[in-house]
Amino acid sequence: MINNFDMMFYTLAFVVPGFITYTFLSIFVPQKNEQATNLLLKSLYFSCLNYALWFWLIFIIVKTNYYQLHQYRTISLWIVIILISPVIMGLTLGILSKKDAIRKLLQRIGFNTIHPIPTGWDYKFSNINNAIWILVTLKDDSTISGYFGGNSFASSDNTERDVYIEKVYKIDNNNLWNEVPRSDGILIKGDQIKYIEFFNE
Repeated sequence: MINNFDMMFYTLAFVVPGFITYTFLSIFVPQKNEQATNLLLKSLYFSCLNYALWFWLIFIIVKTNYYQLHQYRTISLWIVIILISPVIMGLTLGILSKKDAIRKLLQRIGFNTIHPIPTGWDYKFSNINNAIWILVTLKDDSTISGYFGGNSFASSDNTERDVYIEKVYKIDNNNLWNEVPRSDGILIKGDQIKYIEFFNE
């Protein structure tokens, strides 16, 4: 019968590493909202992938008396395997996904894959690296123009699509953008947006 200590051990060993990888991957690539079951399965998958990379070292630790002779080193190695390695894996997978490297590689060898980023909203806003100008058309066909820079924000929660523009501009008859005096930005709710246009500086 599994006691509380066993449950804690199995959770730490088989769920936590994968969850850490998934969390750091999500920093780079927006993920769909997952049900608890799917999130658990993904965590287990990433944990297994992590252990597969370290199988050779785990075999040495478990099948020899290394842990008896070097207890502190063994503890340090387990910390690396369970906590540090998943962080590195998540960052690496995140960077590769951000650059779309894995999908492009699979396409080159004949596999047609779906994009890992779930929506166009997530794709565009997660790839804005420099400040840009945006023109938001609302459902009543009115428009809001502004400067989307480092202090602006677009929600990554697909249940609440809103966007904060740090500086609001007015477009005059000569198509010149003029900053609204004393503007401290504007928050636009996602359900009011019809479409958004993007312009480079």
